[in-house]
Amino acid sequence: MTSWTSSSGRALAFALLVALDLACGHARRGGELDRPLRLLVLPPHDLSGSAAPLADIRIATELRLARIGVEAVTGATVDEFLSVRRSRNTGGVDGGVAAAARETLDADAVLVTTVSEWREQGVPAVHLTMRMVTAEPDPRLLWIHAASASGADHVGLLGLGAVTKPSELLPGVLDELRDSLRGAVNRTERRSVACKAESRFAPQTEFRFPGLDLGRARRVAVVPFESRTGRRGAGEVVALELARGLASIPTVRLVEPGVLRSILLGGRFVMVEGVSLEIGDLLLENADVDLVVSGVVDGFDEAAPALSFSVVVFDTHLRRVVWRSRSSHRGDDGVVFFDAGLVHGAGALACRMVGPIVRSITLPPPPPRKLSSLSGNATLASH
Repeated sequence: MTSWTSSSGRALAFALLVALDLACGHARRGGELDRPLRLLVLPPHDLSGSAAPLADIRIATELRLARIGVEAVTGATVDEFLSVRRSRNTGGVDGGVAAAARETLDADAVLVTTVSEWREQGVPAVHLTMRMVTAEPDPRLLWIHAASASGADHVGLLGLGAVTKPSELLPGVLDELRDSLRGAVNRTERRSVACKAESRFAPQTEFRFPGLDLGRARRVAVVPFESRTGRRGAGEVVALELARGLASIPTVRLVEPGVLRSILLGGRFVMVEGVSLEIGDLLLENADVDLVVSGVVDGFDEAAPALSFSVVVFDTHLRRVVWRSRSSHRGDDGVVFFDAGLVHGAGALACRMVGPIVRSITLPPPPPRKLSSLSGNATLASH
C-alpha cells in the first residue's frame, strides 16, 4: 500500500483532479497526484434475479484493479468499514458513507458494481455496471460504464464458439470494464457513453414539453422504476441503464443513487410509484434536484429478450411533467436475415432502448411561437 503523510495536501490534490474533470477530460493525469488514486471497492450488488456468484465476481474485479494503477481498498477492510457504518446497501453510496470512506480509509473515490444479469438457463448472459463516485458528502459521479456478453455472441458455423456457462463470459465483461475504468483514471475516456441511438429501438410514443432544455446545467435524480413484472430488481435495472445514458450528457449532474435512496427513506418513501409533487419538493429541498426521472417496467423477459417500460421526467421548478415516453421492443427487432444485429441480453437491449430516448431528450427545445398579423388575421408563427 502507498502511504501519504499529508491528508490536507492529498485532499487539495484530489480537489484539483475533480476540478479538471476526471470524467470528461481528454488529457492524461500527468502530475496532478503524486500517488495512485485510492479507491474503496464495494462488494457487488446483485440485481440479477438469480444466484450470481458475487464472491467470485468480487475477487476477479479486485485482481483486475491491481493492474490499472489504482490503490484498491478491498476485502476485510471494506467489510469491517461497512459493518461499523451499519451499511448493508452496496448498490449505492450515501453522503455519510462516502465522507467516512475519505475520513477513515483515506479513500479518494468509491467503486460500485452492480450485477444486472446472470443467466444460466438457456443461452447464458452476463451484464455488469460499474461506476466511480467521489468520496465526499455529496458524491459526484466520475465514471460509469456497463458491459454485457451472451453465449450466442460468437457462435460460428455448426455451433462452434458457443459458450454454455456465464462464468466463461465473466472475464471478457470485466476486462472491458477494467479498460474503461483505466481510461477514466487516465482521463482519456469520457464519463459515460450512451448506446447508439438506433431508430429500430426508438420509443413508440413520446411527449416533450417545450420547456425541457438540457442545454444548460441540470441536476437530475433517477428514482428506481416501479416494476409490474415478476422479475426481481427489474425496475432498478432499467433505471440504472437510463442513469448511465443520461450521464453521457455533459450538462447533466446525476444524484448518486445511494444519496437519493437515503433522502427518500428519510422522507418515509419506502416504495416510489411515479413522481408526486411531494417527492419533487423533497428532492428539490434536500438535493437541489431540477429533474426527477421515474417510470414503470411492465415487461421484462430475459430469454427472448423483450422489454417494455415507460419514462417520465418531472421538472421540480415548473412542477410538471416535461417528458413522457413509452418503449416496447424485442432483441430481434429490425433483424432481417442471418441474425445480423440481434441483441441477445436484456441488459444490452435496455441500453439500446435508452439510446434513442437520450438523443431525443438532448435535442434543443423548439423555438418559441408568437402571434403575428398577416392580412389582418392573427396567426401563429415561429421565429
